[in-house]
Amino acid sequence: QELDNDDLLPSILHNLALHCWGQAKLHSAQQYWIQALEQSSLLDNNKLEVESLIGLGNIWRMTNCLEDAKSAHNIAAQRANYYRIPHLEAKAFILYSWDCYLLQDYQSMLPVLFKAEQLLSNSNNLTWKSEVYDFRGLAFLGLNDLNSAQQCCSYAHQTAQQHNLIWIKVHSTIS
Repeated sequence: QELDNDDLLPSILHNLALHCWGQAKLHSAQQYWIQALEQSSLLDNNKLEVESLIGLGNIWRMTNCLEDAKSAHNIAAQRANYYRIPHLEAKAFILYSWDCYLLQDYQSMLPVLFKAEQLLSNSNNLTWKSEVYDFRGLAFLGLNDLNSAQQCCSYAHQTAQQHNLIWIKVHSTIS
């Protein structure tokens, strides 16, 4: 069987992209995610299609192509909604809000984070739930609502401390 027709090809390409991402080889990761996106679309691998869009958005955020990142994460959320994959829709919304934060579009963050919170209501992923509150706190900070910002960031930090969520412990301390 040729690799071009292999049902595992999108997964292989996605894992190669993740490996390159972890090594900060962003151009290589981008190329693998583009290929994974193409192959997953051809093979109707909906989950990897969304994951590839998320990966591309992350690459573009890291390379300061913020409008492209925001667009990719928005499309990822739309596709995840269409395919009925709520955890990936929430993940895409959280990353979309990060893009909005970097673009100083604080007002747009709040409804997106509300959607993410709703999608995560039945989830056990405390890291994502804490990220929602941390980014919500940053949005309120950008909007000069210091009381709401403090409440959200404190909640994110307390949850991170209580459950030893390393990434959020670091990020919420900064927020």
